[in-house]
Amino acid sequence: MKDKLPILHFWADPGDAERLIRGLAEAGVNFEAKLVKTIEEYVSALVKAKFALIIADKRAVTEGPAAEDLSLFQIAEQISPGTPFVLLYDPMDPAPETGDNAINFRALSRQDLHLLQSVIHRAINSG
Repeated sequence: MKDKLPILHFWADPGDAERLIRGLAEAGVNFEAKLVKTIEEYVSALVKAKFALIIADKRAVTEGPAAEDLSLFQIAEQISPGTPFVLLYDPMDPAPETGDNAINFRALSRQDLHLLQSVIHRAINSG
């Protein structure tokens, strides 16, 4: 049996986190999720453990500039460079800009969550 994929999930709503975890399990992804809901928990988790993937909910960060989602990616790049990062965003919002150097950054609309398994596989295999 393969080792479980360690995933860090920065979530905004407990119901969304549960749906995401259930969806990954139903899709056959063998994973262990660490759920965090504050910047402090996020940074602490990144410092303490190595993750194969980070999934962040754009709604989780409600303060600061509109590009706060990229700040989460930039924090991850400083602490754990090269870790694949997937940002979930509302379909009513424009897709986030990733910048030129963000090769490990993927954005996925919540309406496309059915694509998450393939996005995870691509992120891990290319990142």
